[in-house]
Amino acid sequence: MNTKHALLVVDVQVDMFYEDEAVFGAVELLENLHKVIEKARVSKTPVFFVRNSGEAGQPDEHGTPGWELHPEFYPQPGEFIFDKNHGNAFQGTPLQAWLIELGVTHLVICGLQSEYCIADTCQGALDLGYKVTVVADAHSTYDGSSQTAAEIIVEQNEKFAAIAGIVLVEDLKF
Repeated sequence: MNTKHALLVVDVQVDMFYEDEAVFGAVELLENLHKVIEKARVSKTPVFFVRNSGEAGQPDEHGTPGWELHPEFYPQPGEFIFDKNHGNAFQGTPLQAWLIELGVTHLVICGLQSEYCIADTCQGALDLGYKVTVVADAHSTYDGSSQTAAEIIVEQNEKFAAIAGIVLVEDLKF
């Protein structure tokens, strides 16, 4: 079967990078996201940007400055952007229809947050029959109540490796 890839950039929004509340490894994450997106663009791989729409009063409330995509990552002509209200980017969005229309069979996923929207979207894609690869050094999160962000990322990468696949930015090929 011929595999057609697409890149899914999840929740890389302004509210995740506020100076006093940035996700773990924010500077390195931004650098790695740039590399991933550039590799996709150079290879003419479809790029999808997902934006979470938080509830009223949340930092990512729809229409607020925190809800906007990070200013370094705006879609280019022909790329896709859509909003979601759930952890799984497939739930209640046009993502599945777009992927079918483009003939995509393999999703490469990066973004935020490792144990929430990245994990939920990875599982959602697997449940729909997609091959999935998570970019191991291009997702992040915050410290949890019992684990540091670094520990959460390691744990999630182990889970992603067991159920899907993982790749480092430097080894990523579309």
